[in-house]
Amino acid sequence: MPNEICIICGNETNVDVNTHIDMRYGYVEGAGQCCKECYDKTNKTYDNYATKVMKNRTTLITISAEDILNTPNDMELGSLVRKKYWEITGETPQKINGFVVIVVKILLVLNTIT
Repeated sequence: MPNEICIICGNETNVDVNTHIDMRYGYVEGAGQCCKECYDKTNKTYDNYATKVMKNRTTLITISAEDILNTPNDMELGSLVRKKYWEITGETPQKINGFVVIVVKILLVLNTIT
């Protein structure tokens, strides 16, 4: 049988596609399968860019249908999503000239991940 592909680096993992998720190492619910190397990197607290990128790719936020339906417009919904992100991650927005700015990291293709 074919093996799963890592959601982070794109390489083939050693996990068969028919393996139940409860029996897998490196499975991220709602996102997919990681290879052992990428999964191990996301679960360590290294202070490097590649690890932060992988952690951001596997961090999921759940927004309830009630929140979506009760939010009157897309701008307020976006604000709600960011607020929940900040609550979950413990990060805070930076304020510059009265505007809230989220620092966006440019994702680079890193040959060192694979």
